[in-house]
Amino acid sequence: MEVPKTTVIRIIREHLHVKKVSARWVPRLLSSVQKEHCLTCQKILELCRGIQKQVLKSFVPGDETMVLYYNSLSKRESVEWRKPGEAPPRKVKVTQSAKKIMATIFWDCRGILLIDLKERNTTVNAVYSVSLLHKLRDALTEKRRGILSRHGEEARNFEPSWRRGEEF
Repeated sequence: MEVPKTTVIRIIREHLHVKKVSARWVPRLLSSVQKEHCLTCQKILELCRGIQKQVLKSFVPGDETMVLYYNSLSKRESVEWRKPGEAPPRKVKVTQSAKKIMATIFWDCRGILLIDLKERNTTVNAVYSVSLLHKLRDALTEKRRGILSRHGEEARNFEPSWRRGEEF
């Protein structure tokens, strides 16, 4: 039994009410743990209804990113005097990823609090993270006087739980 392709498509569409759809592009698929984190954040935001301004004023987000850079001489800077018949100077092209640093930035609703730059091939470990948190505490103390004292003793202590012997 040979049924034309157009007839099969018509039956699928008109009688079975099925249609072709393309997958929608999303930046990434979330794991079940990430979905739980989203729900927790949503619940926290619901608890903060009515006091959003106070919450936003005390919120200090941070982000890390790799910054690619290269320092090549401009054409004018690479000019050299040469005698007739001498070969012109050679300039090696440096790839953009040859040099990179990690930038960690913390900010609040009033602006940037701290920018920390870490050179390539250096280790990011607990010691570095603790020192970064201490730098952030110092920046908060200097730029936002009184913010740490308003948010209780735990903000002034600023010691990670693993150092106090607590579990994560």
